[in-house]
Amino acid sequence: LNPANAAWARQEGCLRLLRGPDNLDDYAVEVPPVDGTLLVFPNGPTTWHGHKTFTGRRYVVQLNYMTNDLKARAELRRHRLSALVKRLAPAA
Repeated sequence: LNPANAAWARQEGCLRLLRGPDNLDDYAVEVPPVDGTLLVFPNGPTTWHGHKTFTGRRYVVQLNYMTNDLKARAELRRHRLSALVKRLAPAA
């Protein structure tokens, strides 16, 4: 969804699949969000991912597939809590 630009080459805003929950610089792979790139990975308690702070437009489409309603409701509660914390916490 994003055209190639210098920010992605500088690794700003590229999605990282992390090896652990605590270090954004310890990643297995980094994927720039350019030219129709698709990244699919299973979600779970040890599926850590993130990106460095990015200023500007960074378009993404995120889809989640749930196997049952109970799991979907639990994920919705987790997302609402996470979104609240992000709104209240100052940017690092």
